[in-house]
Parts: sequence; structure tokens; C-alpha cells
Amino acid sequence: YNVDLETTNSISLVEPKLIFQQDFSELGEWPWGVVDGGMISQINNDYYSLSVTEGDNVVTVDNGDIYKDVMILSDASMARKGQNDMGIYGIACRLQPDGSGILFGIRGDGKTSIIKVKDGVLYPLTDWLSSEWVNSGIASNYIEADCVGSSFRMFVNGDFLNSVEDGEFNKGGVGVAVYSPAGSTTQADFDYLNVYVGK
Repeated sequence: YNVDLETTNSISLVEPKLIFQQDFSELGEWPWGVVDGGMISQINNDYYSLSVTEGDNVVTVDNGDIYKDVMILSDASMARKGQNDMGIYGIACRLQPDGSGILFGIRGDGKTSIIKVKDGVLYPLTDWLSSEWVNSGIASNYIEADCVGSSFRMFVNGDFLNSVEDGEFNKGGVGVAVYSPAGSTTQADFDYLNVYVGK
């Protein structure tokens, strides 16, 4: 923050501006039912559940709103981790109509990566990293994705994990995504999705 604590005795923190909030108690414009590659449902009027049943497939979902520079927060839980813990779930920004975009993913083994999704194929933009703060397996994690300009940063449970530059997508939807490896089902449940103005 570039603050000299020896000469500064007070700091004013500015709360980010909330521009979209979805608690999934009502789905509104969010898709549900059978989708190409899987199924979307609402659990207990509280969770948005995305299950990918076709192996080696990624499903991205958004509500159609377009954003540019944003910070996204979500509480996401893996319910089925896919074969060999290789299922991936997370939140996404810059989503295009064909499902391409930037995915901030957590794998079933607890490793994380920022991934470009393009034409249904995953291209990791960062190495897969582990952290003592990331819960692996059937567990919940708080994910923060910062998408500002061509810069992307990922935090999980408050721990900074990855950052990368990529200039392919300059705007798009925000949403959720799940990938399932071949021969298995991967499922994740999302409690909420909050979108703030990115800085």
C-alpha cells in the first residue's frame, strides 16, 4: 500500500463499490436445467449447483451482463471432485458467448491456477500452485478474482496465489465454471457471487 507506518498514524480504507450481487435464492436470468455437458440446479433456494457429467468438458455459466474491470467474490464448494481429484471449479470473468474467458480454478487436489478457456479447451496461464490456506477435496473455499485491464489476480481464503497478464479478452460476463476429467462427474455448489468495481 506504500504507507510509511513511522509517519502515518491513521489510514482510511475505501470499500469497493458493489455493482452486482447474486445470493442464488432466486435464479433470475441465470440458466438452470440440462445444459450442454451437464446439469444446473438450485439447492435449498440457496446454492447454485453446477454438475459436469460429460468427461473432459468445461461448462461456464453467466447471466448475460457484460463487465470490464471487476473484482469477483464467491463462496464455492466442491461436491464431487472428479477422477483422481482432477475436477476443477471456480469463478470466471470476461466470459464470451461461446463460453471462452478467464477461469480462476481450484482443483480437487487443492491446487489452483488462472486458466484461459477457449473453444472448450483449458489453457493454464499460471502453474498449478498449492497453499495451506486452500481446502482440498469435498470442501468450501472463498475465491476472489481480480480482473483489471489485462491483469488477473487470484486469492483463496484471503491468501494471494497467482497473477498473470493476458490481453485476449477485454470485457465479458462474470460467472462460475466447472471442468470434469474424462470418465467422471465433477460438481460444485456456489453460495453467492458478488461483483465490485475493479481497481
